[in-house]
Amino acid sequence: MIRHVALLLALLSGPVFAETVYVRAGDHVGFTRIVLNAVPSSNFDYARTGGGASIRFPGFDVDYRVETVFEKITRERLSDVRSEADALLLEIACQCDTRISYQEPNLVILEIFESDQVENATSDAGPASQVNLGFPEAVLDRSSRQTGGLNRFPPEPVVVPIELPQRTAAAPATPTNDNELGNPADQASKQEDPVELPILVGRPDRGQTLPPSFLPLDNQGGAETRTLDAAVLPESLNDLQQQLAEQIGLAATQGVLNPKAANPPNGRRVSSRIDPRDGSSNANGSRIEPLLNRENRQGDNLSSTSSVIRSNISIQGERLTSEGLSCLDEELFNVSTWGEPGAFDEAISSYREQLYGEFDALNKDAQQALAKSYAYYGFGAEALQTLSLDDGWGEEEAAIYAVATILETGAVQDVADLARFAECDDPSAIWSILAMSAPTSSDSVNAKAALRALNELPMHLRAIVAPELSNRFRALGDVRSASLAMRTLSRAKDEPSAAAQLEAAEVRLEKGDEAGADDQLETVAASGTLEAPLALIRLIELKAANRERVSHDMAVLASAYAQEFRDSEIADDLNKAHIIALSRSGDFLEAFQALEESAKSVSTPELIAQLYRTLQEDAPDVTFLQKALGLPEPHKGQIPARTKLSMSERLLTLGFSDEADSLIAEVDPSIAPRQQQLLRGQIHLAKGFYRQALAAAETFSGPEFDQLKADALYASGAFEEAADLYAALGDDAAAEEAEGRIQSELQEALSDPLTTSAQSGGENTPTAADDRGPLSQAESLISGSEDLANELNQLLTAPELQVDAGL
Repeated sequence: MIRHVALLLALLSGPVFAETVYVRAGDHVGFTRIVLNAVPSSNFDYARTGGGASIRFPGFDVDYRVETVFEKITRERLSDVRSEADALLLEIACQCDTRISYQEPNLVILEIFESDQVENATSDAGPASQVNLGFPEAVLDRSSRQTGGLNRFPPEPVVVPIELPQRTAAAPATPTNDNELGNPADQASKQEDPVELPILVGRPDRGQTLPPSFLPLDNQGGAETRTLDAAVLPESLNDLQQQLAEQIGLAATQGVLNPKAANPPNGRRVSSRIDPRDGSSNANGSRIEPLLNRENRQGDNLSSTSSVIRSNISIQGERLTSEGLSCLDEELFNVSTWGEPGAFDEAISSYREQLYGEFDALNKDAQQALAKSYAYYGFGAEALQTLSLDDGWGEEEAAIYAVATILETGAVQDVADLARFAECDDPSAIWSILAMSAPTSSDSVNAKAALRALNELPMHLRAIVAPELSNRFRALGDVRSASLAMRTLSRAKDEPSAAAQLEAAEVRLEKGDEAGADDQLETVAASGTLEAPLALIRLIELKAANRERVSHDMAVLASAYAQEFRDSEIADDLNKAHIIALSRSGDFLEAFQALEESAKSVSTPELIAQLYRTLQEDAPDVTFLQKALGLPEPHKGQIPARTKLSMSERLLTLGFSDEADSLIAEVDPSIAPRQQQLLRGQIHLAKGFYRQALAAAETFSGPEFDQLKADALYASGAFEEAADLYAALGDDAAAEEAEGRIQSELQEALSDPLTTSAQSGGENTPTAADDRGPLSQAESLISGSEDLANELNQLLTAPELQVDAGL
């Protein structure tokens, strides 16, 4: 019993859980963020040693997945990440500080930033210190408290640098009149260069009662609230400023806020500025950089970060992607609110009238509203043109630009970074998915949020967006979401557009409804719209894949489209479809003629292989021989091996054994060796090489090889052995024919022994001796020679051949 208890204690003392932790990373302006999905119900240890750092989850056997860490970051700040034992080891490549935090739900976030950006980072603890941050107090009840959890207050005063404008000597230190804040323009004119001043925040006692304004939003007691009453209201603006500074200092000490002193020039959110007219941008080079660089907005005095993530941050609306990027404000991409259905004339004319005011000054609010209206009604080009009237470029303008670009051109080069928000649960998800150039995994997108946003769009905009969204879902392998996206168009009063019908056909194909897809593709192909050539290409490909015949009219239509769109991006695809349609319609000679006249970009190995496969399967014998005899040298190397074997077999059937032998000689012996040996044996048999045919028949076993052996024996004159094999194969007719040949030879031998002997010596004997050894063959030849000599002597001594000497 004691042994069992000891064994149980030994098992419980070690790691008892096996967890997988995915490590992701993202580069931001001034810092790199590493994000781990934390092990649920556990604490974590963080240590900084020299030029590296480590993260552990004590008590857990963790598998750290680091394969994708460097997909979106450089090695400028982080040079290497690896898993060793139970720890994640990071090599820091710069003189940088680090900061680690926890974010609900289950995210551990490590930030690496230049040392001059923020003081008192985690690295200040020393070169070999052990820092255990644990979880926030709000969730400590679900985990072990052995490691201490998170300290709400630091043990020593913390100096948080903040840039404040220095007042000039003429400016009073405190306001002296009722209008104490003064005119912002006047205040700005009196400011000099900013200086860096510290805010000193002491450590309150553990038992100290904080005023209501200091209480966290996740107050556990619930008795006190954040509402202010007369007892705590400041008596003057100075008291209010002091209290506000204390609150800011406390929040900064806790890591919830990053102090910034830059004031916005006006009430509009303005970030990195680019000029859409000349395509210039900031250092990132992205036209939507204001959406990505949210933590450095000039319009924010304070921005929430994940330095020490508390539960109240999620209440404030802070949402992060898997790579640590803050999700966008929900209203930024709420396109359904950018206009009113049926009010196009009124909205456009109204905003255009307000666009310029006195002295031709641009009304930026009217400009933004006009651009939104254009985008709402589906006029992407007009929206982009409206944005180009001014070089002020903030989040709203970046969002309008992304939507207008996707609607107008479908090009995603300028808005590709928007795809980084595809997993957010807000209207930006739909436009982020549409901005993806090459979707990889359905796990990286929020399909439900995208479908919700799609349903909120007006029908005229939904008709444009739904087919493209469905296309992206299919690329992700999410056929169900693709079908739901197309189903949103079922309530439309008008006939679905050609683009919608084309995408609906693709969805039908994914679901296995080929008949319905075929009908829709034929309808679109004959519509004469811009989608018609694409539908025709897809229809011809579908029929070719199913070995179906294509009508001659469809081949003619493909030729017409190929001529009309000869300078477009789909020109090569149309020419390929034309050649395939000709072959599937039976016009093989025209198909090969079109192939010879086409460009190199059209005559691909895949097309040549498909053309010869169709030739072998469907072409008449005369047409087949016209193209199979004397193959062009460039085509020989591009015909698949199995197609060459099939063509050799057909040539042999048509009596061209030499050509079949020449074609099969180009096939690698390791490809379909059984089929090759059988075909080679049949070629040897047709060419009269019975011994080689028998040798090929012995390489494999099976009925087809027994048949080859029996045919070779029969052709060589071994009728008795051939008859036995035919009988064993159940071929009674061939067995009777072989036995009949035996009886016929016996009768001939009895009626004319001399002729029979000569025939036997000249034809059957050498071949029959093939199965015997050299001595046996020599003995047979000697015996045959003696018999022939005796027969010649008899003939010479016959009375009727004697000549009278006297004559």
